[in-house]
Amino acid sequence: MTAAALTAAAPAFAGGTDVVKGKLSALAAGVDRGYEISGPVRLQRRADSTTVRLNVRGLQGRTTYMAHLHEAPCEQSGGGHYQDDPEGGTTPPNELWLTIETNPSGNGHAGSTEHWAVRDGDRSVVIHDAEDGAKIACADLPLG
Repeated sequence: MTAAALTAAAPAFAGGTDVVKGKLSALAAGVDRGYEISGPVRLQRRADSTTVRLNVRGLQGRTTYMAHLHEAPCEQSGGGHYQDDPEGGTTPPNELWLTIETNPSGNGHAGSTEHWAVRDGDRSVVIHDAEDGAKIACADLPLG
């Protein structure tokens, strides 16, 4: 699908500020690995930026995890990484990434901002397993 077709399917953000809140829960791979993941996620969209912040419990202690804004809801395991320009690169600033450093108890927090407004749609934030990148947790963030 071309960038023009994606833009037509998902209208651009008109301005102001939107705040969407979601709750993390374990995906099938997370449950299979014994995780009991929970925590709040907050997405703030402005005309010129998107910020995601999260707090998480139930991960392995003293471990670094990656999380990303994804293009689809949790029932679809988040789909692929959300990209500001669907034909652009696969790293920031075209994608929104978060790095989570957990404490000894397996709790962590992260935040990240990119300088574009995420398009409307059923978005999500997905946490990936530190060892193999599997999708272990997700929070729905519907916009629009």
